[in-house]
Amino acid sequence: MSEEIALPANIMSQQRMNEVKSAPQGTEEALGRDAFLRLFTAQLKNQDPLSPMENEAFVSQLAQFSTLESQKAMQESIESMSRSMMREQLLTGTNVLGKTVPSITGSIIGGEGRVSKASAALPAGADKVIFNVTTADGELVYRKEFGAQPASDMKFEWAGDSTDGEPLPIAVYYISVASEKNGESRSATVTTQEMIKAVRWDEDASDVVLETESGREISLAQLNRIEM
Repeated sequence: MSEEIALPANIMSQQRMNEVKSAPQGTEEALGRDAFLRLFTAQLKNQDPLSPMENEAFVSQLAQFSTLESQKAMQESIESMSRSMMREQLLTGTNVLGKTVPSITGSIIGGEGRVSKASAALPAGADKVIFNVTTADGELVYRKEFGAQPASDMKFEWAGDSTDGEPLPIAVYYISVASEKNGESRSATVTTQEMIKAVRWDEDASDVVLETESGREISLAQLNRIEM
Protein backbone atom coordinates (compact mmCIF):
# COMPACT_ATOMS: atom_id res chain seq x y z
CA MET A 1 0.00 0.00 0.00
CA SER A 2 1.38 3.35 -1.04
CA GLU A 3 1.79 5.96 1.66
CA GLU A 4 0.23 9.40 1.09
CA ILE A 5 2.73 12.16 1.38
CA ALA A 6 1.49 15.40 2.91
CA LEU A 7 2.57 18.44 0.91
CA PRO A 8 3.43 21.78 2.52
CA ALA A 9 0.53 24.19 2.75
CA ASN A 10 2.18 26.63 0.34
CA ILE A 11 2.42 24.07 -2.51
CA MET A 12 -0.63 23.41 -4.68
CA SER A 13 -0.84 19.90 -6.16
CA GLN A 14 -2.84 18.98 -9.24
CA GLN A 15 -5.48 17.44 -6.98
CA ARG A 16 -5.83 20.66 -4.99
CA MET A 17 -5.96 22.64 -8.23
CA ASN A 18 -8.84 20.47 -9.48
CA GLU A 19 -10.64 20.82 -6.16
CA VAL A 20 -10.42 24.61 -6.39
CA LYS A 21 -11.71 24.62 -9.96
CA SER A 22 -14.63 22.29 -9.20
CA ALA A 23 -15.63 23.94 -5.91
CA PRO A 24 -18.87 26.02 -6.06
CA GLN A 25 -18.14 29.74 -6.27
CA GLY A 26 -20.23 32.75 -5.50
CA THR A 27 -20.16 35.77 -7.72
CA GLU A 28 -17.72 37.68 -5.56
CA GLU A 29 -15.41 34.67 -5.07
CA ALA A 30 -15.22 34.09 -8.81
CA LEU A 31 -14.02 37.60 -9.51
CA GLY A 32 -10.55 37.38 -11.03
CA ARG A 33 -10.25 33.66 -10.22
CA ASP A 34 -9.34 32.44 -13.71
CA ALA A 35 -6.66 35.07 -14.19
CA PHE A 36 -5.30 34.48 -10.72
CA LEU A 37 -5.11 30.69 -11.18
CA ARG A 38 -3.20 31.07 -14.43
CA LEU A 39 -0.67 33.34 -12.81
CA PHE A 40 -0.64 31.19 -9.69
CA THR A 41 0.19 28.05 -11.71
CA ALA A 42 2.89 29.85 -13.67
CA GLN A 43 4.49 31.07 -10.44
CA LEU A 44 4.47 27.55 -8.99
CA LYS A 45 6.14 26.13 -12.08
CA ASN A 46 8.89 28.73 -12.00
CA GLN A 47 9.53 29.24 -8.31
CA ASP A 48 12.56 27.89 -6.47
CA PRO A 49 11.51 24.62 -4.70
CA LEU A 50 14.04 25.34 -1.95
CA SER A 51 12.55 28.78 -1.31
CA PRO A 52 8.85 28.68 -2.17
CA MET A 53 6.68 31.77 -2.03
CA GLU A 54 4.98 32.46 1.28
CA ASN A 55 1.24 31.92 1.68
CA GLU A 56 0.77 35.59 2.48
CA ALA A 57 2.11 36.58 -0.92
CA PHE A 58 -0.43 34.42 -2.73
CA VAL A 59 -3.28 35.69 -0.58
CA SER A 60 -2.20 39.27 -1.28
CA GLN A 61 -2.22 38.64 -5.03
CA LEU A 62 -5.68 37.09 -4.86
CA ALA A 63 -6.93 40.13 -2.95
CA GLN A 64 -5.50 42.45 -5.61
CA PHE A 65 -7.18 40.55 -8.42
CA SER A 66 -10.49 40.50 -6.57
CA THR A 67 -10.27 44.24 -5.88
CA LEU A 68 -9.62 45.04 -9.54
CA GLU A 69 -12.50 42.87 -10.68
CA SER A 70 -14.80 44.44 -8.10
CA GLN A 71 -13.87 47.93 -9.29
CA LYS A 72 -14.49 46.92 -12.90
CA ALA A 73 -17.88 45.47 -12.02
CA MET A 74 -18.79 48.63 -10.10
CA GLN A 75 -17.73 50.83 -13.02
CA GLU A 76 -19.84 48.81 -15.45
CA SER A 77 -22.79 49.07 -13.08
CA ILE A 78 -22.40 52.86 -12.82
CA GLU A 79 -22.09 53.20 -16.61
CA SER A 80 -25.23 51.10 -17.09
CA MET A 81 -27.10 53.25 -14.57
CA SER A 82 -25.87 56.40 -16.32
CA ARG A 83 -27.10 55.15 -19.71
CA SER A 84 -30.47 54.31 -18.19
CA MET A 85 -30.79 57.78 -16.66
CA MET A 86 -29.82 59.36 -19.98
CA ARG A 87 -32.59 57.47 -21.79
CA GLU A 88 -35.13 58.45 -19.16
CA GLN A 89 -34.16 62.12 -19.38
CA LEU A 90 -34.33 62.04 -23.19
CA LEU A 91 -37.81 60.54 -23.00
CA THR A 92 -38.77 63.30 -20.56
CA GLY A 93 -37.39 65.86 -23.01
CA THR A 94 -39.50 64.53 -25.89
CA ASN A 95 -42.63 65.44 -23.92
CA VAL A 96 -41.93 69.13 -24.54
CA LEU A 97 -41.48 68.86 -28.33
CA GLY A 98 -43.85 71.28 -30.06
CA LYS A 99 -44.39 73.31 -26.91
CA THR A 100 -43.12 76.85 -26.43
CA VAL A 101 -40.69 78.32 -23.94
CA PRO A 102 -40.13 81.97 -23.01
CA SER A 103 -37.13 83.80 -24.43
CA ILE A 104 -35.76 87.25 -23.59
CA THR A 105 -33.61 87.39 -26.73
CA GLY A 106 -36.57 88.79 -28.71
CA SER A 107 -36.06 86.18 -31.43
CA ILE A 108 -39.02 84.51 -33.15
CA ILE A 109 -39.80 82.47 -36.24
CA GLY A 110 -42.35 84.52 -38.18
CA GLY A 111 -43.71 85.37 -41.61
CA GLU A 112 -46.29 84.05 -44.07
CA GLY A 113 -49.23 84.90 -41.83
CA ARG A 114 -47.86 83.15 -38.79
CA VAL A 115 -48.97 84.94 -35.59
CA SER A 116 -46.13 85.61 -33.14
CA LYS A 117 -46.75 86.73 -29.58
CA ALA A 118 -44.58 88.86 -27.31
CA SER A 119 -44.78 90.90 -24.14
CA ALA A 120 -42.83 93.89 -22.87
CA ALA A 121 -42.28 94.94 -19.26
CA LEU A 122 -43.49 98.48 -18.55
CA PRO A 123 -42.99 98.80 -14.78
CA ALA A 124 -43.60 102.57 -14.78
CA GLY A 125 -46.06 102.75 -17.66
CA ALA A 126 -45.40 104.85 -20.78
CA ASP A 127 -46.66 107.88 -22.66
CA LYS A 128 -45.90 106.11 -25.96
CA VAL A 129 -44.81 102.61 -26.96
CA ILE A 130 -43.09 101.62 -30.21
CA PHE A 131 -43.17 98.02 -31.40
CA ASN A 132 -40.47 97.05 -33.95
CA VAL A 133 -39.67 93.88 -35.90
CA THR A 134 -36.33 93.51 -37.66
CA THR A 135 -34.68 90.79 -39.74
CA ALA A 136 -31.59 88.89 -38.57
CA ASP A 137 -29.56 91.48 -40.55
CA GLY A 138 -31.12 94.36 -38.62
CA GLU A 139 -33.47 95.58 -41.35
CA LEU A 140 -36.67 97.12 -39.97
CA VAL A 141 -39.68 95.40 -41.57
CA TYR A 142 -42.53 96.27 -39.19
CA ARG A 143 -43.26 99.20 -36.91
CA LYS A 144 -46.31 100.14 -34.87
CA GLU A 145 -46.90 102.89 -32.31
CA PHE A 146 -49.23 102.74 -29.31
CA GLY A 147 -50.47 105.52 -27.07
CA ALA A 148 -50.19 105.88 -23.29
CA GLN A 149 -49.98 102.60 -21.37
CA PRO A 150 -50.30 101.79 -17.66
CA ALA A 151 -47.64 99.93 -15.72
CA SER A 152 -47.97 96.34 -16.91
CA ASP A 153 -46.58 93.59 -19.09
CA MET A 154 -47.93 94.81 -22.41
CA LYS A 155 -48.99 92.09 -24.87
CA PHE A 156 -48.28 92.19 -28.61
CA GLU A 157 -49.17 90.09 -31.64
CA TRP A 158 -47.50 90.23 -35.06
CA ALA A 159 -49.12 88.55 -38.07
CA GLY A 160 -45.90 88.08 -40.04
CA ASP A 161 -46.35 90.96 -42.48
CA SER A 162 -44.55 94.22 -43.19
CA THR A 163 -45.68 97.66 -42.06
CA ASP A 164 -47.39 98.02 -45.45
CA GLY A 165 -49.27 94.76 -44.95
CA GLU A 166 -47.15 92.69 -47.35
CA PRO A 167 -46.54 89.07 -46.24
CA LEU A 168 -42.95 88.30 -45.26
CA PRO A 169 -41.13 84.97 -45.74
CA ILE A 170 -40.68 82.53 -42.90
CA ALA A 171 -37.42 83.43 -41.16
CA VAL A 172 -35.85 84.45 -37.88
CA TYR A 173 -36.97 87.92 -36.80
CA TYR A 174 -36.29 90.02 -33.74
CA ILE A 175 -38.83 92.01 -31.75
CA SER A 176 -37.89 95.12 -29.80
CA VAL A 177 -40.04 97.54 -27.81
CA ALA A 178 -39.17 101.13 -26.91
CA SER A 179 -41.14 103.27 -24.47
CA GLU A 180 -41.24 106.99 -23.82
CA LYS A 181 -42.03 108.44 -20.42
CA ASN A 182 -41.79 112.18 -19.58
CA GLY A 183 -39.69 112.77 -22.70
CA GLU A 184 -37.23 109.98 -21.80
CA SER A 185 -36.89 107.00 -24.15
CA ARG A 186 -35.87 103.54 -22.98
CA SER A 187 -35.83 99.96 -24.23
CA ALA A 188 -38.24 97.53 -22.62
CA THR A 189 -37.40 93.92 -21.80
CA VAL A 190 -39.18 91.78 -24.39
CA THR A 191 -40.27 88.19 -23.83
CA THR A 192 -41.20 86.02 -26.80
CA GLN A 193 -42.28 82.40 -27.14
CA GLU A 194 -40.12 79.92 -29.06
CA MET A 195 -41.21 76.46 -30.14
CA ILE A 196 -39.04 73.47 -29.18
CA LYS A 197 -38.14 71.46 -32.29
CA ALA A 198 -35.47 69.01 -31.10
CA VAL A 199 -34.04 67.30 -28.02
CA ARG A 200 -30.50 66.00 -27.64
CA TRP A 201 -28.14 64.72 -24.95
CA ASP A 202 -25.16 66.91 -24.03
CA GLU A 203 -22.25 64.72 -22.91
CA ASP A 204 -20.28 67.63 -21.41
CA ALA A 205 -23.18 68.94 -19.32
CA SER A 206 -24.67 65.46 -18.70
CA ASP A 207 -28.09 66.96 -19.32
CA VAL A 208 -30.83 67.17 -21.93
CA VAL A 209 -30.58 70.19 -24.22
CA LEU A 210 -33.62 71.60 -26.02
CA GLU A 211 -33.23 73.28 -29.42
CA THR A 212 -35.73 75.96 -30.45
CA GLU A 213 -36.80 76.95 -33.94
CA SER A 214 -34.51 79.96 -33.93
CA GLY A 215 -31.47 77.82 -33.06
CA ARG A 216 -31.31 78.70 -29.37
CA GLU A 217 -30.28 75.92 -26.98
CA ILE A 218 -31.73 75.58 -23.49
CA SER A 219 -30.87 73.11 -20.76
CA LEU A 220 -33.90 71.17 -19.56
CA ALA A 221 -32.85 71.94 -15.98
CA GLN A 222 -33.11 75.70 -16.70
CA LEU A 223 -36.77 75.63 -17.71
CA ASN A 224 -39.26 77.07 -15.28
CA ARG A 225 -42.19 77.62 -17.66
CA ILE A 226 -43.54 75.68 -20.66
CA GLU A 227 -46.64 76.62 -22.65
CA MET A 228 -48.82 74.90 -25.26
